[in-house]
Amino acid sequence: MNPLSLTNPSVLDRLTYLPVELQHQVLHELLTTSPACAFALFVPDWGVCAHGTDPVNRIYDLQRTDVYTRSSEDGTARGTLVSGVPHDEHEHLLFPSPSGDAHAACGLMEQLAAKFPAALEWALRDVERERLHVFQQALPRAPDDLVGKYMSTGALVFNQVTHDGLGEPPRHLMFNSAPRDPWLQLRRRGDRATRDAYEMRLVVDSGAEMLELDWAAMTQLESVFLDLRAYGRGEMEVEGIRRGAARMGCLRLCRLVVAGLRSGTGAPRQEAESCDWERDDREPGGGVNWVKVFCGAVRQGGRLVFVDRRILDVDWDAWRGRAEEGGLLPRAGDHGRGEYLRHVGRAFGSGSHA
Repeated sequence: MNPLSLTNPSVLDRLTYLPVELQHQVLHELLTTSPACAFALFVPDWGVCAHGTDPVNRIYDLQRTDVYTRSSEDGTARGTLVSGVPHDEHEHLLFPSPSGDAHAACGLMEQLAAKFPAALEWALRDVERERLHVFQQALPRAPDDLVGKYMSTGALVFNQVTHDGLGEPPRHLMFNSAPRDPWLQLRRRGDRATRDAYEMRLVVDSGAEMLELDWAAMTQLESVFLDLRAYGRGEMEVEGIRRGAARMGCLRLCRLVVAGLRSGTGAPRQEAESCDWERDDREPGGGVNWVKVFCGAVRQGGRLVFVDRRILDVDWDAWRGRAEEGGLLPRAGDHGRGEYLRHVGRAFGSGSHA
């Protein structure tokens, strides 16, 4: 809806005759804009939404989404893991976004507050309750600056991308990390005391101060998206993530989406029947069972989603050319192959097709 359409006094007058429930619906539509899929916003450089049904991905399993659904509260449904879940048009996850145009029209908002105080307050609170709060990781400018010092203890520091709303407790949070940290190796030189205290923590730089998220004070949360690509795969990092995940056990999330923990050429495909996902420490094949690590933060019947890549840098056009060259896809045109295809050929032991 165009906010300016309500500047017509006759339109506002007609709204006054509607029940407050209908006024709320009209104002809610006015205050929101068509949202993007959350998987287009999460790990944006991976294009999870865009490549969810890409035939190239189906052929080579370059990027996958595995979903663990916890057992139901009444015990009628067991917990199940489904590997390689496609992300198609039926899987879009949408959170209404506040309309910048509506909030910018201060005069209109004053009129709405004067004529529909109850409906406007109701609509504003619903918008705030439904919106997705997005944060982007801040990288240190030097290994021992303030951000670097936080990161040396396992914390990730974030700046808020979306604007603050009414101060309502958030229900949906998204944290996107930076996959490449220029000072990572320098910070790994920490002493034993630092290693023992290393723990996954999320810190928000508000400008005036650093605010660490206290999960115990955020039990109203329903959705959390965690991009954890910034962590290494060493013992210190794994144990630090375990400690941080344990602190999330007070949550009862509908969904927890985690990116990057199971990425890499060594990450196995899973067979749901070969592991007790909520009890076993290791996955089939010996890897860390991240389902057990994080499932305590998800309510019964909720979903724990892992988004990963077999290799971190994917040139989709080059892989498409590889599939066409091998007759796996119809040829749509010439694609450059070069050194990238030689690299992926070596990485997967299939030789060079260049």
